[in-house]
Amino acid sequence: MSKCGLRGPSWQREKERILDWIDEHCWDKAKQSYVMHAGSDRLDASLMLASRFGLGELRRERFIATREAIRCELSDESGDLLWRYSGMQDCEGTFISCAFWMVEAYGLLGKAEEADRLFGSLLARVQNDVGLMPEMWDPQADEGLGNTPQGLSHLALVHAAYAIDGD
Repeated sequence: MSKCGLRGPSWQREKERILDWIDEHCWDKAKQSYVMHAGSDRLDASLMLASRFGLGELRRERFIATREAIRCELSDESGDLLWRYSGMQDCEGTFISCAFWMVEAYGLLGKAEEADRLFGSLLARVQNDVGLMPEMWDPQADEGLGNTPQGLSHLALVHAAYAIDGD
């Protein structure tokens, strides 16, 4: 047992119980995707962060399907930028962190070529002349929106780079 008491068979059983609940209540059969929360059919690009914490390996087929559903429903015309939630396309710009979370999910789930391509495309598109990124991007006007620089955008970029590099 660890110093915090977080190891052992009882924690493994709890993890499995939680994952089973998520599979039962947060999997949308029609969309072939995990959804924002139980009882919803909306997608949330932050689900891509689950790859960082092992869900992608524990539920590989479902997580890959979720990644593709999110990219299909939440991406702009280029397929590179993502809105955070279902239905946000009419009221705000794409959320740059989400696009890098997608890169990370591709990298961690063995699609290094697509992760690298997407990473390069994003860097070419959303940085200003000194390499700083805003919070959001307006795909129609092709310009930044929101706070600049945005620390979360840069942190997501760092995590994506590590995922592509295999670390």
